Amino acid sequence: MTSAHTDDHSASTTFFAPAGRATEATLRETIEFVVKNPILDTLLKSVGGLLAILNEQRQIVGINDGFTRLLGISNAEAVFGLRPGEAVHCIHAWDQPGGCGTSRHCATCGAVVAVTSCLGRNEPIERTCALVVREGGTDKNLYFAVRAYPVMLEGHQFVMVFLRDISIDQRRAMLERVFFNDISGTVAGLLGRSKLMITAPPARSQELAAHIFDTLVKLTQEIRVQKKLIQEEDQNVYPLLRTVGVERVVWELKEAFKDSPLAKGKRLTFPEPVPDLQLKTDLCLLLRVIGGMVTNALEASSEGDEVRVAVDETPGRLEFSVWSRPAISDDIARRVFQQNFSTKDGAGRGMGTYCMKMLGEQSLGGRVDFTTSPESGTTFRMVLTT
Repeated sequence: MTSAHTDDHSASTTFFAPAGRATEATLRETIEFVVKNPILDTLLKSVGGLLAILNEQRQIVGINDGFTRLLGISNAEAVFGLRPGEAVHCIHAWDQPGGCGTSRHCATCGAVVAVTSCLGRNEPIERTCALVVREGGTDKNLYFAVRAYPVMLEGHQFVMVFLRDISIDQRRAMLERVFFNDISGTVAGLLGRSKLMITAPPARSQELAAHIFDTLVKLTQEIRVQKKLIQEEDQNVYPLLRTVGVERVVWELKEAFKDSPLAKGKRLTFPEPVPDLQLKTDLCLLLRVIGGMVTNALEASSEGDEVRVAVDETPGRLEFSVWSRPAISDDIARRVFQQNFSTKDGAGRGMGTYCMKMLGEQSLGGRVDFTTSPESGTTFRMVLTT
């Protein structure tokens, strides 16, 4: 298609993909071509799962029955001319006047990247797409495997977009990964203290027994949290509150990362002295939040880098923070706490920061946030009221 087939929206502001859309006349002509073309018609009727056919401007000109069921519509024509993010009600679809693909968030959207790359390189492209859609005033996380396939028919350029909902598989992989990472460290601590207890003098044995008991309590808590998180409905993890010293929190963090492969070759530092302060909290949940911050900081750092854990106290307020030198780019920073979103490949990613936010704020009643810049590095914070 030539530029004559594109309307005046082509001049709209965009932060990623072109904003221009086909003219009404061209769009109608293309939709009619899809409806009457036996190849495309057979494809739409025979392919299982979710299939959308897009024009060069990334607008929907055909969808199969699976896609209409996902959208909750009975007539496919209701979404013709829309882009995929607009059809599924992505919360960022209309951040810009140009619609889906043009906002600052879209540069990290796997679906938009797959389609634009497919059009630009004229070859199949596969990506994963984590998005938040709004249904009846409620936000819902979706996660798709996306395959975009270019097709040229009688001078018409199309992109076949095949979607596979992998939300459940991804969620299971994420929770298993987080859980087994946490539980491995806890069991290693139990084994170490049990071994020492065998030969320790009575006074030391009593101290080790107390540590073992506390660790078993922590293990029980971790299992409880895991059971709650795997539920599809009520995921609220209700805290088991008890009085804990800040010194104990810092000690637990030191123990958790003392022999961690992530910390090898890096300088992980802790506050000295530790504020002599007691707080009422769920130690297991608090450690999961701050420990997740430490894990992310170590993963982002290079050999020789420092990762710094700090504790700051002001009247009525206690802040745990984790600092590292690498900055987070703007496009990634916008989606740091989004479920399923990750800059790393592989199943089971994209749960860590989401869990930090959910557990730190919903369960513990604190505030989890971060700041980042090339000059100051990146600092994640967990702020609690005392």
